[in-house]
Amino acid sequence: MQQSKIIDSGKCGNNVNYELTKDVTLTIFGKGIMNYQSPFVINKNIIKIIIKYNVKSIGRNAFTGCTSLASIKIPIVLHPLKVMHSKVVPL
Repeated sequence: MQQSKIIDSGKCGNNVNYELTKDVTLTIFGKGIMNYQSPFVINKNIIKIIIKYNVKSIGRNAFTGCTSLASIKIPIVLHPLKVMHSKVVPL
């Protein structure tokens, strides 16, 4: 299976980065804590979010307004998390 093309990427913490692909999947990866100010708030295009194992926590309202969001995959060890949508699936 071919990977979808990356259409946006950047930092969302000191050692935490993100990639948004053409199929509207957001992957958050790196090691540490995500910034309180999320670059994803009110992004109505994101359908799926994958948070990788070494990301320790995410901002409280990181995905507020992401109205197309259908699923979030998170590692079981993620620290304080408030999920604004259903269908949270452990990795």
